[in-house]
Formats: sequence, structure tokens, C-alpha cells
Amino acid sequence: EQGGAIARVEKVGVREMTPLKGEQSDEVVVDCTWSVTGTVEHWGHVHTRENEYSAIMAISLTPEGRGRITGFDVTNEKRVRFETGLRTFGED
Repeated sequence: EQGGAIARVEKVGVREMTPLKGEQSDEVVVDCTWSVTGTVEHWGHVHTRENEYSAIMAISLTPEGRGRITGFDVTNEKRVRFETGLRTFGED
């Protein structure tokens, strides 16, 4: 417990995605907004957080035909929700 915080991601959800024009023919560029909900636990209490992020992402195709993120520029981040509670034992 005293060794540091334990973080867990519980949910990731895309809120909005807008396609933009890519610079290369094999590239897709999107303006994306998503949320991340999770917990950080330390010193016997738990912080539940929901943060929202926005970024411009470039996604290119690999020779195998898979998508790979080749550009990532965070444009905004904000805390949407923050709660603190005591840890309960016997629950997951």
C-alpha cells in the first residue's frame, strides 16, 4: 500500500470523431474526443475520475493492411468528474 498508487481504467468511450483531410493518400486524420473513467487508489481511499481528451490523430496503413497511429497531437484535456471514497474490503 505504501509503495504507490494503483490505477485502474474502467471505461474508455469515443464521444465524437470528425474526419479531416490527411496529407498522404494512405493516411486518415481525425479530430477525436474520448472519455476515460477509472480509479486511483492509495493510502486507504479511492479517487474515481472521469477525464475527457481531444486530439488530432493521423492513422496510416501498414504493409499488412493494419491501422497504425502515426501522429497524435492532444488539443484539450479536462476533468469531468472526481469523487473520493474509502476503500471497502471484500469487493472487486
